[in-house]
Amino acid sequence: MTSGRTSMRTKGLRDLPLYFGSLSAIALALSASSAGAQELRNHDLCRQSRAYTPEELGNGHIISEGLDSCETVEGVTKGAIWTSYGVWESDDGKTFKEVAGWAIGRKPGSTNVCQEMTIYGTSEPVTTDGKVTGWTASGQCTVTLSTGDWASLSGKTWYWTATSTGPMTYEIHSEVK
Repeated sequence: MTSGRTSMRTKGLRDLPLYFGSLSAIALALSASSAGAQELRNHDLCRQSRAYTPEELGNGHIISEGLDSCETVEGVTKGAIWTSYGVWESDDGKTFKEVAGWAIGRKPGSTNVCQEMTIYGTSEPVTTDGKVTGWTASGQCTVTLSTGDWASLSGKTWYWTATSTGPMTYEIHSEVK
């Protein structure tokens, strides 16, 4: 909700939940199977399940959080369904830094848990004609638990990039290096 006293910055930010997901869902693209010769890459399509209105904390400091769901459509975890949660903060209303995030991916016989390495997670809005029209983000995720076909991934680091594709939707490309 916004009040008549809401600043222009807050009014401009009220639409950010449409573009900024938890982005930790980004972490959901961050796993792979145990196939040794196969490249460890994924492509995920994501939808925000729940996005919260960015919250002003004072002095221009903002936090935003969300809960997302993704499906790996290409790559070593093709068919996996992911749930993720993330918290992002900004002190300028433009660039965001990840402060918390995780994802859990499931496929029959395999489970993967990924913890965001928040020191690397960044996001910024894409603007067109002075209006926010989307976002880009990047970061890293460490696989903290893997079972089944993905067991060999435990402890590995995934590098991801994400781009908004529309309101409440985005895609992730990830790889282990």
